Amino acid sequence: MVSRGAAREVRRPEELVSADAASLEPWQGDPKDHVIRITTLNLSGRRFSVTKPDIWKTPLSDPRRASFE
Repeated sequence: MVSRGAAREVRRPEELVSADAASLEPWQGDPKDHVIRITTLNLSGRRFSVTKPDIWKTPLSDPRRASFE
């Protein structure tokens, strides 16, 4: 999916609380120190399914990952 628009860092406390309440998780597991809000002007692409979070940190040898490799 490709989103085109204006991006800005969220810094105001009330916006950070709102972003945290959305319960969004990053795809990559490292700590995240910044919240970026994108005001979308155009959205294009295809739908795809995202692997459930419990699979993200499993070893490559875990049988549940076989369908994703």
